[in-house]
Amino acid sequence: MATAFKLDVERPIVKVSLVPPLRIMQQTDPYAPLERHETNVGATGLHPAVLVMTAGGYVAMLASFWAMFARDLSAILVLCAITGLMLVYFTLLFGGILLADAPTPGSQRSFPAFLRGQVDTLTGLVEGREALLMIAGPPAVLAVMAAAIGLIANLLLA
Repeated sequence: MATAFKLDVERPIVKVSLVPPLRIMQQTDPYAPLERHETNVGATGLHPAVLVMTAGGYVAMLASFWAMFARDLSAILVLCAITGLMLVYFTLLFGGILLADAPTPGSQRSFPAFLRGQVDTLTGLVEGREALLMIAGPPAVLAVMAAAIGLIANLLLA
């Protein structure tokens, strides 16, 4: 007995797509009204590298705390709280900087020109080197001191 197989071609094929349909997004930046361009900011404002150095000093300090003191659960909980507070602090700091006056495109001076130039502060103009030391110096010193405290604690507890 031979069985004949028949193909059912009359039934329509239903296509199921797991990918949602593409939508055309707006090309405008919703935060564009918050950005204000100022001509003097590029010539007398802080260079972005100073802010990166400042954040790097605090990150190095936090990393030394984690490397030296994360021994038991209570210390880890304290370090988690400190890390959370630092994240909030830097989110607010950099958010405020992003909402501040921005230099006009193409007017940002180079880092060596920033170091040789002047920075406008609330109390007057200071040299770029002085501004760098005032802003990025304390976190760098704190990072070195945190590493020294951690090394001393590890030597005494070993």
